[in-house]
Amino acid sequence: MGIDVAIVGGQNEKIQHLFDTKHHLTAMALGPWQQMMASHCVRFIDPWGDALFNQAQLPELLAELEQSRSLVTDEDVIGHLEKVCGLVREAQREGVHVYVKFIGE
Repeated sequence: MGIDVAIVGGQNEKIQHLFDTKHHLTAMALGPWQQMMASHCVRFIDPWGDALFNQAQLPELLAELEQSRSLVTDEDVIGHLEKVCGLVREAQREGVHVYVKFIGE
C-alpha cells in the first residue's frame, strides 16, 4: 500500500489528493527518511499510520522533503516527491485550518 497525501480542511475534508500508486513514499519511509533522524517531520511518516502537519510545520516539512530528493536517484521517485512538494506549497497558500495529511494503510 502506498502513502497517499492530501490537503485537508479543519473538518478533515479532502481539498486535494495525491495517490502513491507506485509506493514511492512507502519506500522513502522505510529507507531514506529513517536515516534522517534529525528531521522534525518526515521521520514520523510511516506506511501504517496517518501523519498530519499544520501550517506551522509545513515550512519544515517542505524543507525536509526537498532535502530527501537528494537521497534518491530514481527519476520516477523524484518526480513524485516534486508533486508532494507542490501539494505542500499549495497547502501553505491556503492558510489557516488547512493541513497536509499523509495517509498510510
